[in-house]
Amino acid sequence: MKKIAYILFSIFFAFSLPSSASGNLLKDGKLKNSLTYRIYKSENLPIISLNIKIKAGSYFDKKFGEANITANCLETCATKDLSSEKFRRMVDRFGGEVSSSAAKEYININARFPLKYTERMFCLVSQMLKSRFDDKNFEFVKKEALDNLKSLQEDKDYLAIHAAFVNLIKQKAYSHTSLGTFDGIKSIRKSDVVDFFKNHVNAQNMVLSVSGGISDFKGIGKLIMRYFSFLPKGKASDFKPVLFKSGLNVKNIIKPAKQSYIYLAFRGFPKKDRRYYAADVLAFILGGNLNSVLAQDVRTRHGYAYSVFAFNYGMENGGVFVVGLQTQNRYTIDALKRVFEDIKHIDNFIKNERINNAKTYLKGKEGISLQSSLSVANALSSAYMLKKTGLPWKNFDKNIDSVTKDDVKSCAKTIFSNVSIGIVSKISYEDKIKKLAKDYGY
Repeated sequence: MKKIAYILFSIFFAFSLPSSASGNLLKDGKLKNSLTYRIYKSENLPIISLNIKIKAGSYFDKKFGEANITANCLETCATKDLSSEKFRRMVDRFGGEVSSSAAKEYININARFPLKYTERMFCLVSQMLKSRFDDKNFEFVKKEALDNLKSLQEDKDYLAIHAAFVNLIKQKAYSHTSLGTFDGIKSIRKSDVVDFFKNHVNAQNMVLSVSGGISDFKGIGKLIMRYFSFLPKGKASDFKPVLFKSGLNVKNIIKPAKQSYIYLAFRGFPKKDRRYYAADVLAFILGGNLNSVLAQDVRTRHGYAYSVFAFNYGMENGGVFVVGLQTQNRYTIDALKRVFEDIKHIDNFIKNERINNAKTYLKGKEGISLQSSLSVANALSSAYMLKKTGLPWKNFDKNIDSVTKDDVKSCAKTIFSNVSIGIVSKISYEDKIKKLAKDYGY
């Protein structure tokens, strides 16, 4: 999971959001096979980007790692008409970029090409969806997945946050890492991946979004029809609601380390729930920048941690609210005590000034994140999957602006009702952490 990024910007920094006048800039359509597509003119640069979002993430793994292996095979393996080498040469020849990756809910296929090679982009991406899953490249993908997973066993942040997630969420479909497990990946056969692909890659289970310096919407629609009508209609998949474990859960992993890596995971809200936006505001107030509650207390006032932060992670049917920090081993319990103390008194910090600052930051961050045609295409696909109409960035601003002080206090009360703690440290602090958490009502 990517570590939180802090984006600082000045009110004098000039950037242009995608236009809100959607009337002639956004066109939605549907092919006869029920594939929904979205076309948006986002910039005047001679670039075009594509995102295909497929409900085929690791949530649907039967053997943990199937989605990850499938996604990487789409990018790496030979296709119906092209060897893997020729596919890569053609992408390079036309100055393009393509990728395929799996997350918890979706497989994302992304592409970005010069505008003059628009048809080449569609042709090559359609070839990815005609993968042969050839033996040579399939085995290469499996080996690479195992190597990546092995390297993460020394990533203490990864181990700590994964431990926190596993002990927070009941269903393994949600709590296991999207990369898979050693046993899962080793057991995956080519036939498993072919079956996974057939079961989930179909027109009704995906959306295709295109964005860039587009002028001919009708022409783009015809290209989509030409290159993606071969997809079977199929049926859409669904996600079950996330179920959370109750009470206090602590997992302490012992590793040689000069400092402790600590993650606290709390139940969050789905992206389609308006409380998700209140949780975004809460995350900024608690640990979103150097002026946040945790940074001022744990970092500045007490000097227990150089890095302490909070972020809000949402999915379609659930979410997780996370607090993370790294501290010297000797400060582990003291630092955690300050975190619990600040959470206990969070209502005292939820003031209108902090809320307004959070809203300004979050809307600015959203705008900055949409400065490329590829990010716009991804945003359009995500909005469709959440059944949200209109332009997603306008909906985001509206939802953030609607958050009140009472909303933030109410969501804090729900979020901080139970906790799962994952920690990687030199020695075990598990018993002391459990005692400390119980002192604070967990």
